[in-house]
Amino acid sequence: MATTISGNSNTSIGGDTTIDGDITADNWPTNGSVVGYQQGVWTPAWKNLDDGTGNPTTTFQTGWWVRVGNLVTAQFVITTEDLNGLSSYACLHDFPYAAAPSLPGASTTSQQSIVNISYYNKLINPTSAGWTGVTGYVLTGESKARFYGLMDDGSQTALSYSKMQANSSWRGQASYLTDDTTWAPINGATVS
Repeated sequence: MATTISGNSNTSIGGDTTIDGDITADNWPTNGSVVGYQQGVWTPAWKNLDDGTGNPTTTFQTGWWVRVGNLVTAQFVITTEDLNGLSSYACLHDFPYAAAPSLPGASTTSQQSIVNISYYNKLINPTSAGWTGVTGYVLTGESKARFYGLMDDGSQTALSYSKMQANSSWRGQASYLTDDTTWAPINGATVS
């Protein structure tokens, strides 16, 4: 049986209140649904792209995240002392939710959302062209992001671990869509 609260006066529910069931409101701009919200912490980790292996030593690694509806925004700071076991393309794993397997309006793409890098250091220029920046993409259907170097000639090149040096530091943020309906973060991420 549904409980209906109606009328034009304010209605308060105080204390610790649990509502079991759907909450709807006809005059909300979200077509009657309440948008969920979570926030928490996660631990970013450099790992090999395909198999998730690698055992780098990190001196600092932390991340925090917010989820509003199906939009996840995850920030990270990671300093890597060495690159033990990392041999393929630079890939940051263990985002708090997997990205949706497709994007609205784009049926086939492996790259969902751009990762904005606000700071990085200790990269080796891969060619005679110099680095002008680094970008990354959260991979659709996965909880990891792959990175690319932006070159001064306008090209981009896949960033491999061979272009990173020990004691490199990274700071950045990714915003991406998830299709998760359980509201249970993964990869050891916690809700705070």
